[in-house]
Amino acid sequence: AADGSVNVEATLAGVAEQLLALVEAESALSGSISEALATVFDTHKGKILPMPAVQSLAASLMGVTPSEFNETCAAIARHIRSNAAFKVAKGKGGGVSRLADAPPKAE
Repeated sequence: AADGSVNVEATLAGVAEQLLALVEAESALSGSISEALATVFDTHKGKILPMPAVQSLAASLMGVTPSEFNETCAAIARHIRSNAAFKVAKGKGGGVSRLADAPPKAE
């Protein structure tokens, strides 16, 4: 305001607008990652793939630039680890697999 005081309503409106833009961008990124991962695992159905390979293949499908690569790969790993549709195993024979591709368990 002209008198040097803070216009709380205008400030909150600005923050809300920025937050909404951030949420929309995160949602768009999550959607792009989901689509890329679906393509990677459709192409390599039933395979356990090393995390770096999954990240690289998905990032390539997303068309990321070299300057976006590391940040995008980190987002892909977070998406995989937070999504119940994927299994991540460490160690020998480990990697990332899509649970929907696992063979049915014998009863």
